[in-house]
Amino acid sequence: MTKPVMVFLAAMVMASCQRPAGGSDTSGSGPGATAQTVLERVESKKVCMVNNRYMGQDQSAVVVENKTYYGCCPMCEKRLNDEPATRSATDPVSGHRVDKASAVIGKLRTGSSKKVLYFESDETFAAYRGEKLSDARR
Repeated sequence: MTKPVMVFLAAMVMASCQRPAGGSDTSGSGPGATAQTVLERVESKKVCMVNNRYMGQDQSAVVVENKTYYGCCPMCEKRLNDEPATRSATDPVSGHRVDKASAVIGKLRTGSSKKVLYFESDETFAAYRGEKLSDARR
């Protein structure tokens, strides 16, 4: 295979891994989201933790240091193993770093967006939604 063909194929694989089929991201993010934005709690195993997207089906488990992360493809699985930065995120409420393996995960529902946010606790998840914790647990 020639180098240009290999580069093209690699680019195609990367592009297909970036978003689930049928999804274009039109979301806003952060506290104070609009009334059209809904945040729904989702299972971690249905999230690609590299692309930070809800995929709607179970993803491949990647165990690193006795913690389980999830990736949508071999490239994402490799990145989770090799790049520590892919395994953490910033809680949009507290501003603290959160390990994605133990985070509360919420899917933004703005248009067709499948973007997810990671929260350090039920309290910050509820605060983002504008709820009291007692309301969020109902």
